[in-house]
Amino acid sequence: MLLQGFVFIPCIVVAVLFAKRLPDSLLYSVVVWLSATIAALAGAILGVLAIDYWHLIPIDPIRGSDLVLSTVVHVVMAFVFSPLLVLYVRRQARKQAERLRIQILE
Repeated sequence: MLLQGFVFIPCIVVAVLFAKRLPDSLLYSVVVWLSATIAALAGAILGVLAIDYWHLIPIDPIRGSDLVLSTVVHVVMAFVFSPLLVLYVRRQARKQAERLRIQILE
């Protein structure tokens, strides 16, 4: 559970910040997707280091491999989840811009 926070929070934050700021095109969407995945990978590495450093979970050889497997699974989930998040944020930004445009015209 702790590792999920380390993986998905940076992924979501980077995806939302970049998706709202960059223009709406396929190239920029791919850039946002890859940036979110890199943030998830960095978060996973930091999560494993934090768990190891603060001994939040006692890591023995058997649990260490479980931790690595869990990290890989969460990063792959973030890799798959990021494009959906980018599409959602872009759609919400378009809706908000359309509402603002309608308010300005009225």
